[in-house]
Amino acid sequence: MTTRTLEIRTTDAELQHSLSLPTEDGQIITMVQLQATAASLLPDKEFSLCYTDSDGDRVAITNDADLKELDKFMQDEQLQCVDVLVEPQVPVTAKRAATAVKTQLRGLVTAMSKLTAKPETTPTPSSAMDLLVTSLQAMDVAGSAVELETIKKELLLILQDEAFRSVVLEFSATEEFKDLVDAMVAAIYEEDAQSIEDTVTARFDELLVFTQRVVARCPSLKPVM
Repeated sequence: MTTRTLEIRTTDAELQHSLSLPTEDGQIITMVQLQATAASLLPDKEFSLCYTDSDGDRVAITNDADLKELDKFMQDEQLQCVDVLVEPQVPVTAKRAATAVKTQLRGLVTAMSKLTAKPETTPTPSSAMDLLVTSLQAMDVAGSAVELETIKKELLLILQDEAFRSVVLEFSATEEFKDLVDAMVAAIYEEDAQSIEDTVTARFDELLVFTQRVVARCPSLKPVM
């Protein structure tokens, strides 16, 4: 049987592993095996896998079917070795994230300004979440980027989840988070995008901890949050 080998390397090409595509019994390796090997090169990091085909195009490897296609490609091209690149997934840049946040906030504030219902004399975390839900439902994202439509749906999913609301109300009453929640509620009821953005920016570290605690209590919402 012809040996076909995958040279698994990172973008700096300093770290690498060799892996036989067909195992000794002739079976194609699984995606789980490939990912386990790749993960040893970039521990504790998200990554993607790809190789370059005969046309010079990069081809992603995401499942067992892709590995079978890679094996077929190597047989057709009579290749004994192919480089598989392990690339760390780069998060969205801060600039792009900030732009997205501003766009979302402007839309929310526009929707809030069109509401006929007046805010309560003493806004509460519960009423703030209700206001956000109502505002999001009134927010017109037709013709906007697909990302905004997705964000709208996901925010509504979170804000209307009973477990999420219960945990938020529980945490808002604790000494650790009461001041943070009060500040966010006040910013939301000001109906001013800049006010919300400034509050989020100023208290980002606290919000991150708050979100992590909520996710820990509501694991089903982790993919969305």
